[in-house]
Amino acid sequence: AGPAFNYLFAIVAFIGIFYSYGKIVYPSVVGAVVEGEAADLAGIKPGDTIVSINGNKTPDFQAIGNEITLSTSDEVSVDVERPLTFKLFTSEIENPCSVCENKKEKILGLMSLPAPADEKTGELLPSPAVVGNVMSGSSAEQAGFLSGDMLDSVNGVKLNDFTQLKDYVSAHVDDEFEIKVRRPLHLTAVLRETKFDSGDGKLEKRRMLGIQSTAGIVFSHRNMTFANAVKSGFGEAWDVTVTTLRAVGQMITGQRGGQDVGGIIRIAEMSGDVSKSGGLIGFIYFMALLSVNLGLINILPIPVLDGGHVVIYLCEMVIRRELKPRVKDYIFKFGLFIILAIMVLATWNDMVHLFNRWFD
Repeated sequence: AGPAFNYLFAIVAFIGIFYSYGKIVYPSVVGAVVEGEAADLAGIKPGDTIVSINGNKTPDFQAIGNEITLSTSDEVSVDVERPLTFKLFTSEIENPCSVCENKKEKILGLMSLPAPADEKTGELLPSPAVVGNVMSGSSAEQAGFLSGDMLDSVNGVKLNDFTQLKDYVSAHVDDEFEIKVRRPLHLTAVLRETKFDSGDGKLEKRRMLGIQSTAGIVFSHRNMTFANAVKSGFGEAWDVTVTTLRAVGQMITGQRGGQDVGGIIRIAEMSGDVSKSGGLIGFIYFMALLSVNLGLINILPIPVLDGGHVVIYLCEMVIRRELKPRVKDYIFKFGLFIILAIMVLATWNDMVHLFNRWFD
């Protein structure tokens, strides 16, 4: 029942926050790049959209921060989409159609990807708005178009597929067209620890990418109904669960050290920091995050925890008899030893963290 109530509290708290105050989303669009930091050295530029890090999608800046924190290597793979604007001039070629009225055809020099087929009917679908190839010697090649560029608009008109571009060019007598694209780039950034102000005048060290978000913040609560708040509340609980399990899995497999384990002192410190920066709402959100983590810890298969009891019950179901009290006693003592060892490690880490924060 413990883990269930932990999750129930967290979900209710998330729903209440999202319905009453909304969810502030920082789009994963780079507003500024800190000179000399990892992003700058990797070639990331303002205006780039961070699509994924190490293959994991990053729809917002919170996801970017999570991936940087969870990375077990200082070297991270970053996929971005870079907005570019081109001005192209058309050229005319002979129309291969012998029965068509127009003997000349205007082209930009861009070729589409092969048209995909519908999985059920087999019919050809419109080609995606992605450049498949660039004609040699064309104005598109001279402008710098590359295969893989994703077409966004032509002269301000949104493009959903490649056919729309061809139709627009054919229907307009203009010889010059402004085309906006998004160029996918695969970059590698090498993270390093950077000192930053934690908000109370003390400097902390943390691995950072070295980017800042754009000024445009999306306040989801403006259009968030209760149903959307419920959906977002469950989604937030799920995201926190996945992130926590990834971190725990990295510790178990040795990819992440035990220095990230924190205890009561760290929780109290973080609660104070969150209350100062985020007020009551920030504190409630932090309590919801903490509740999810406590729920997960409680279902770990460690004796004396709820998860350990479940494992024992399953073992008894398999062997079809109850374990001897003496055996259970040894198992629970072993589980208690593990819990005490984790508490000692967490307290030690908390003291080291406080020492570094105060005197570094």
